[in-house]
Amino acid sequence: MRQQNLTKVDLARIDLWTARDMQFVVKGRGRYGVTIPRFTKCHKPRYTHKMKQRCLDMSQKWWANLLDDHSEDDRVICIVLEGSERFVWRSDVLTQNEYDAAREADRAALAALG
Repeated sequence: MRQQNLTKVDLARIDLWTARDMQFVVKGRGRYGVTIPRFTKCHKPRYTHKMKQRCLDMSQKWWANLLDDHSEDDRVICIVLEGSERFVWRSDVLTQNEYDAAREADRAALAALG
């Protein structure tokens, strides 16, 4: 199989934030799942061909099992969270613009309550 060239986005390190609370086992914090809170900073690492192929393979496998949970155009991406590579759905993380909008919406909701 011929490998495609990696794009500029694949090679870029992009800052991201978690869009919801997530549970992962974290090295050094025990063998049980730890809740990572919403808006925890993480980043997309520079992809390699192997990493990109793994994301594509996982998207196809997970897509068959989790059809109801995610939209058709959602995909699996790799992020570095708490020092470890994690494979998550794209909708589970926020870019800078999405993060700013979510924080502003939270502030507006709090202002409406107060």
